[in-house]
Amino acid sequence: MIGHVEMESYPTQMTIQYGNGDEGSFYTMGKPVSRARGEESRKTATSYVYKRSGNFHAYATVSYSGRFRVNGGDWHALDVVLTKETVDPLLIRVWWTDVGRVAGDCSYDDTRWGCKNDPTMGKKDNPNPRLRKADIRTGQRWHLNDNGDGDTEYSLHRDWPDM
Repeated sequence: MIGHVEMESYPTQMTIQYGNGDEGSFYTMGKPVSRARGEESRKTATSYVYKRSGNFHAYATVSYSGRFRVNGGDWHALDVVLTKETVDPLLIRVWWTDVGRVAGDCSYDDTRWGCKNDPTMGKKDNPNPRLRKADIRTGQRWHLNDNGDGDTEYSLHRDWPDM
């Protein structure tokens, strides 16, 4: 093989561990979905809905395949599949999960259900609730903020079971 060699790699599978015990594998990587203002988000092949509030550490593992060609010739598949895990998890903060019927918008009354001053939404300064399940890689039970402060959600919801 002497000449100009071109190589391409492309994702073939993605597995996401959502941090709550659920996992999903995808063979389509998805793409950004735009929506009109006020339009409900569209479900995609990679969509996921958390059923409980809390902080979750999500990880992704992506497998890549590749191909090559010499001097602009035919493409040949590589016999190797590389797998890459995320080094740092993505922190997903699910503040609230609830379903309700509303009429009007928050500009009329910002204390209505789902609006920014809704009294049922809990403490606004609560960025670090207790992890619902120990992190799958670190075993961490508490999300610590930059100051090292720990649990704030557990003190509000002591009746929530450990999952």
